[in-house]
Amino acid sequence: MMVGDVDKVSTYSQLTNQVVFMTHDESAKCFQIEQDGEIAYLKYEIYLDSENAEQVIDFKSTFVPQALRGKGIAEQMVRTGLAWAKQENFKIVASCWYVEKFLKMPKKRV
Repeated sequence: MMVGDVDKVSTYSQLTNQVVFMTHDESAKCFQIEQDGEIAYLKYEIYLDSENAEQVIDFKSTFVPQALRGKGIAEQMVRTGLAWAKQENFKIVASCWYVEKFLKMPKKRV
């Protein structure tokens, strides 16, 4: 569901067996999950690679507060962010080490 520049998405966590609600705020260039007053995020930047005339998305950072760690939240945000970037036909790069792990996985696992 899109509200202005904010897209609200629900995903299912196999780790916790519950539905998690995520927002994608395109104007702020981030995906967020809020639970129990804590906010986890995946931030990105989009730019034009003038050499190849391609839109590039660079996933810059992932953060999950201590209280939300171990619940698979970072993985959910990264998988959702990568799926969105692929759907939008961006060339994908990652400054964030955590996102880079997903880019190095065999294609069938991402």
